[in-house]
Amino acid sequence: MAGHMATGYSQVDLCKATDPFCRLLACLEELKKMQRRRKGGLPAPPPEPFTKLTQWLGENGVDVASFPVAIAADIGQEGSGLVARRDLTEGELLVSIPERLLLSLQSADENGVGELKAKVLDAIPSVKLALHLWMELQKPKSFWKPYIDSLPRTLSLPIFWTVEELQSLRGTIVQGDALKSVVTTAMQYIHVFQEFQRLERKRDILAFSYEEWAWCVGIVMSRQNKVPLGGSGRPQPTLIPFWDLFNHSKGEITTFWNTEHRTLDSLSMESVKEGEQAYMHYGYRHNGLLLLYQGFVYDDNIHDCITVPYSILSDEDKLKPAKAAFLMKHETHNMKVTFKKGEEIAKSRAMLASRISVATMEEVKALNAMEEPMGKEVSLDNEVKAVQLLTAALDYVVGLRETVRNAGPKVEEEKEITPNAALGHKLYALEEAILTEARRQLDASRTSLKRRAKNRKKKQSKRQKAVMQTVVDDVD
Repeated sequence: MAGHMATGYSQVDLCKATDPFCRLLACLEELKKMQRRRKGGLPAPPPEPFTKLTQWLGENGVDVASFPVAIAADIGQEGSGLVARRDLTEGELLVSIPERLLLSLQSADENGVGELKAKVLDAIPSVKLALHLWMELQKPKSFWKPYIDSLPRTLSLPIFWTVEELQSLRGTIVQGDALKSVVTTAMQYIHVFQEFQRLERKRDILAFSYEEWAWCVGIVMSRQNKVPLGGSGRPQPTLIPFWDLFNHSKGEITTFWNTEHRTLDSLSMESVKEGEQAYMHYGYRHNGLLLLYQGFVYDDNIHDCITVPYSILSDEDKLKPAKAAFLMKHETHNMKVTFKKGEEIAKSRAMLASRISVATMEEVKALNAMEEPMGKEVSLDNEVKAVQLLTAALDYVVGLRETVRNAGPKVEEEKEITPNAALGHKLYALEEAILTEARRQLDASRTSLKRRAKNRKKKQSKRQKAVMQTVVDDVD
C-alpha cells in the first residue's frame, strides 16, 4: 500500500497570540500605525480618477473613445469594469495599449530602480515591478500618476487579512501559501529597506512605509500580465493601464502582444450586448490560486480542483522505477493527488496513477502497451485495488482537512464574518463540494466493482460445476 507524506497544510496556530506568525502580524500592525503617525496612510485617490486616466491616455495617443468598451466605475461587488458601448462580436479588438504606457522592468530600470542592487530585485521580477510602482507613487509628477491614482486602494488578497480572517482558510489547500505570502511580503520589505540604508537614501528610508509596500505588492500580484518586452523577448511582469479594468469570466485567453505595432491587444472572447460588461479570462487557475493572487473565488470555475501531496507509489514496490517512468511519460505526478471539479474519476490522472501503483508485472506491461491508457481499465482485480487506493487518498485528505478545520473556532461561533472571511469559508465549501463528488463517484465504483466481482465468482463457480459434471459423466 502506498503511503502519504507531509502536506502543505500549515501548522501555525492562529488561535494563539504567542504563535510566531501571530506575533509577526501584530508587529506589522504596530509598524503601520507608527508610520501613519509620521507620514500618513496610503494616498487617497483624487475625485473622478477614471476621468483623469482617460485624459492621460488621450494625451499619450490612446483614443479611449474609439474603444468599443467604456469604464464603469461602480458595478457592484466587482467594483469597476468595462462595459460595451455597442453590441460586440466575438474576436473583435476591444483595447490596444502601446508599450510606452506600460509599467515594466524596462521602465523600472529607466526610472532609477536599476540603481538598487538588492538580490531580491533580480531574483523575483515582480518585486522589482512593485518597487517601481512604489517609487512612482512617491513622485507628485510621475508620468504614470493618473494611472496610479485610478488603482483601487483596498484589496481582498490574503496578505491584507487579519488573523481572524486568515482562520477562515483553515483546512483549505492554500492556507499555508496565504500565510507564506504575508511572511514573504514582510521579508521583501526588509530587504528593500536595507538596500535604502546601504545607499544612504534618507528620503526613501523615511518614506518607505510597509502599508504602501504591501499595497504595491498586492497591485502587482492581482493586476500584472506577462508581456515580451525588451531585447530578449522573454515575458516579464507588466502593469497595463486601462486593460487591467477587465474583470474575469470563464473562457479563453484573448490578450496578445502585437509585435508589429508594439501594443498589447485584447479581443472580445464572446458576443456582448450593448451596456453589458465585457470580460476577459485571467487564466486556468483553481479557486485557491484566484483567491491568493486576485482576491476572489467563484462557483462556476471549471478549472477548480484540490491537490495535496500524497505518495501514490510504495517505496517497497520493486516495480516502482518502471511505474514512475510510466507516470512521467503520461505527465502524471506520483507524489500528488488531484481531484478536479466536474471530472469523471474513472478517466482522471489520479485513477491512472492508482492503476499503475497497484499493477502487477503483467498489468504494467499491458498499460505500457496502450497508446492512450487514460480511462482504460486493465483488469477487474486491478480496478478494485486502484479504487481502494484512491479512496484511501481521499480519506486522508478529508481527515486532514477536518483536523485542521476543527482546530479553531467554528463558523457559527464567529462574532462577525467579514467579506474576507466569507471568501475563505466559500473556498473551503467549494473544495468540499469537489471532494464530496469524488466520494460519490468512488462509492459508486466500489459498488459496481463488487457486483462485477460477485458475478464473476458465480460464473467461475458454474464453470467449475460444469467441469466436474463432465468428469463424472466421463467416469460413468
